[in-house]
Amino acid sequence: MTQVPPNPFAPPSPGEPRGTSGSAEAAPWAAGGPVSAAPTYGAPPPYGAPPAYGTPPPYGPPPVHASPGYSPPPAYSPPSAYSPPPGHGPPPPYTAPGYGTPAGHGSPTPPAWGTPPPAVYGPYGSPQPGGFAPPQKTNGLAITSLVTGILGLCGIGSLVGIITGFVALNQISTRREKGRGLAIGGVVAGFVTLLLSIPFWIGFAEDFGEGFRQGFEESLQETVQEGSIEAQPSQEPDSTSPFPPNDTPYPVYGSTDLVRFLGQSMIVRDETIRVGDHSQDASGPELEDALLEAAFQNPYAIDVSRYSCAGYTCRVVYGYGADEHAALQRQLLTRSEEVLAAIIDESMSDEQKVVAINRWLTRNATYDDDAADALEANSGRAPEAFLYAWNATGVMMNGKGVCESYAQAFNLLANAAGVTSVFVSGTLTENGGAHAWNKVNINGEWKAIDVTWNAGPPINTHFLLINDSEFTGSAARTEDTDWMIDAFIPDYATP
Repeated sequence: MTQVPPNPFAPPSPGEPRGTSGSAEAAPWAAGGPVSAAPTYGAPPPYGAPPAYGTPPPYGPPPVHASPGYSPPPAYSPPSAYSPPPGHGPPPPYTAPGYGTPAGHGSPTPPAWGTPPPAVYGPYGSPQPGGFAPPQKTNGLAITSLVTGILGLCGIGSLVGIITGFVALNQISTRREKGRGLAIGGVVAGFVTLLLSIPFWIGFAEDFGEGFRQGFEESLQETVQEGSIEAQPSQEPDSTSPFPPNDTPYPVYGSTDLVRFLGQSMIVRDETIRVGDHSQDASGPELEDALLEAAFQNPYAIDVSRYSCAGYTCRVVYGYGADEHAALQRQLLTRSEEVLAAIIDESMSDEQKVVAINRWLTRNATYDDDAADALEANSGRAPEAFLYAWNATGVMMNGKGVCESYAQAFNLLANAAGVTSVFVSGTLTENGGAHAWNKVNINGEWKAIDVTWNAGPPINTHFLLINDSEFTGSAARTEDTDWMIDAFIPDYATP
């Protein structure tokens, strides 16, 4: 049953005072006369007029309405002292919590009240709860792997990069270090550079394998005994030669088939000359000796800059590019044909031809002092801008060159005119300077000619068709062994 709360504005019950303390007057309807009740609508009780304004009347405690079946709650009393449940004693007094000593650590300082309890520490290097993990370092082997893998070093560094890369990956996973990307990069780079080094090792095996098997026990004399140096140098190998015939448009000179093969290879600008594909009669130093003769005795091998020989293979570096090399050769051949057509008559003797060639060279070319100075300033190496001064194109086409250009030009013209000629190199006794000149075979005897010194100034014929002993005073000189196979040099001595 729902209780309706008392209405404070309802008229007082009979016997209750109508006024209140204070100065407020009673409501007009309180003076007398009956008050008609408000019509009833069924829901709200009748309302009386509101009390006069002023101090609100005091209110007593609300009437107590007892509900059937319910009793009022007992009066509140403060709780009694806590008593433990049956079977339990009183709780122990509060004390600060104690902390055990973690394994492997010293006794920690008890934390202040309110701080969290200390965390349990994991293995060294693992992140610690409640704090920061120690900074990770980069694995050193990972760095080594990347550097050596990229360098390659002919495959040796590649292997180091691969091995150290795998070791680094294992260490990184167990030590929780940085550098995984570096290690993977080193392994990949190592495999790439290892693959790139395979052609090098194949070439190395080809170059030196045969040399190690055969050694240096072969005698060069057995190779060169087949020819004769007193005759015109052959432009073609004999029918029994293991070397291919000359298939260039230019003449090839040399004392042996091996030298002619090397000369032909340099004329066509081969950078790798594999002698072992044709013969194994010479290798190592003997092969280098033959290569030097081929370079000096063939004017159309115009730009040999550097070389090296090992086993049965020679590698050559050229001064000009392939297109410029070929163009200069064609121009040189055309120029030599023009000169010989102008100065040589078929009725001339070999001696007359030599005189005519010497006269044309001394009158149509001058010594290139700028090229000589540039050579000295460049630590004894011909600068690229002056390469012409050390081959026949300098004197023949540019009208200037140093002694080597004079000697190469004479050699080209004399041999083309049918006179047996060789290029000679050596050292001037007076100042120790390198020098080049020629020797020609006249009536079965070798005679010397130095066109450079005949060019003066003044132009002269002091060093034309003389013996070696006639190079005296400032012209005194000694021959070196670069220009001819060592075993043949004594055969070119003059009377």
